[in-house]
Amino acid sequence: PTVSIACLFGSAEEAFLDAAGQRRLRLEDLSDLGGVKQVLRREVRVSGHRVCTYFQRAGVPSEWRAVWDRSALLRNVYPAFFDGEGKLVTAGAEQGPPEFSLRVDPELGIVIAYAAEEE
Repeated sequence: PTVSIACLFGSAEEAFLDAAGQRRLRLEDLSDLGGVKQVLRREVRVSGHRVCTYFQRAGVPSEWRAVWDRSALLRNVYPAFFDGEGKLVTAGAEQGPPEFSLRVDPELGIVIAYAAEEE
């Protein structure tokens, strides 16, 4: 299985489009096509049963749900929030730590490591 995630930085309360925290993403930005396109430029598809299940269960943060659902383009995309180093911090309506680590690597792209592989 695969899911689409939008790679954002920070948190649902204070989201950014870049790791440096220079380009803030506000919910009102998602009310027009330009804001939606900014998010979709950060969309990637990831695969793996545990990864897909995690994002599907996490969904979209409750405070984002109404705005997110208004856009047909975002409806099947799950927001993923990374820290400044590119490590997954949280996703959607957080449901506990995932059984994997997910990070954005400038050279490799999205890197997924499962607990057994990390040791």
